[in-house]
Amino acid sequence: MKAPRFFVISAIAGLVAQAPIQASLIFVYDFPGNSGLASDQTNPQPANAIFGDFTRNNVGATPGAPANTFGSNTWSLSASMDPTVYEGFSITAAGGYHLNLSSLSFSAYRSSTGPANVEVGLFLNGSTTAYATFDFSPVVATNTPYTFNFGPLTDADNVTTATFKFFGWNATSGIGGQFYVSNVGTNGSISSLPESSSLAPILLLLGCALATRRSPGLLRSLGKR
Repeated sequence: MKAPRFFVISAIAGLVAQAPIQASLIFVYDFPGNSGLASDQTNPQPANAIFGDFTRNNVGATPGAPANTFGSNTWSLSASMDPTVYEGFSITAAGGYHLNLSSLSFSAYRSSTGPANVEVGLFLNGSTTAYATFDFSPVVATNTPYTFNFGPLTDADNVTTATFKFFGWNATSGIGGQFYVSNVGTNGSISSLPESSSLAPILLLLGCALATRRSPGLLRSLGKR
C-alpha cells in the first residue's frame, strides 16, 4: 500500500518544482550626467518595487567626475570604518510583494588618496545590523568590476525593504580622496505570494494522500470504476 502514497507525494513535489524561480537584473544605476536620481537612470523602475535615489551621507560630490559615474570625496581618514560615512540606495517593495534579491554588481575605482577600504553592507527591513557585507580595496585609477553575492533571499525571508550602503575609509586626503562607482545593478526577483487558486492542485493532491493513508481501500475502489 506504500506505492500510492509515494506516487501522490512525488506528484506534489513535481508541482512545487515547476514553480518558476527567476533571478535577473532588476534595476541599474548607470548615472547619466553623473546623476544619482532614480528618475534620471536610463532604465525604468521595475514593476512592484521602487528604487530610491543613489545618495551620499557625510561625503561630498566630486566636481568634474567622469561621465556615467557617481563620484564622491571627503571620505573618512580614519583607519577604521565610520558607519556615518557612506553612499547608497534603498529599495521598497509594493504591498504584497517581496524582494528576493541575490547579488549586487558594480564597477569601482579610487584616486591615489581615496579610501583604501570599502565595505558594501546590505540592510533588510530597516535593521541597523547588516544582513551581509562585502569588503574590497578599490584599485587606483582602474575601473574594476565586482559582484556582491549574498545568497538569494526568498519569500520565507519576508524582505520588503533593502538598503545598500558603500562605506569608505582609510583615505589619505579629504577633498582629493575620491571614490567612483558605475553600473550598480541589483539582481534577483520581485515576487508575490501565490494566490490560493494556484495552490488548488497541490492541496487536492495532499488531500488525496491523507485520505488514502487513512482509508487504503479508497484508492482501490476508485481504480475499479
